[in-house]
Amino acid sequence: MGLDNIVLTSSTDYLDIAALPDVNGDGVLDQAVLVMKGDSYYLQSIDSATGKLIMQALLGTVSAITPKSLASVGQQISILASKGTGASILQIRDSATLVLVKTLTLPK
Repeated sequence: MGLDNIVLTSSTDYLDIAALPDVNGDGVLDQAVLVMKGDSYYLQSIDSATGKLIMQALLGTVSAITPKSLASVGQQISILASKGTGASILQIRDSATLVLVKTLTLPK
């Protein structure tokens, strides 16, 4: 796997990872990674063959959202998170583009 090629810095924390279908067309499964950089959380797709960033989407700031877990099924990525208001949400994102498909507020 190419994830050992990622350069870690003191301002970046990798929190969770899930396999993705081939995003960049090289025939190898890729990876979705939850990342905290500075005061923001991001979802990144990583090329498994090279460890290079394919794309990145902002999830929110540390004060607004706290991602708890990440899962990938087919063409969708699910992110379970807590909002700063105390509500729990589930974000559904497209695995190829990382674009938000919908956000569900979970019952308390």
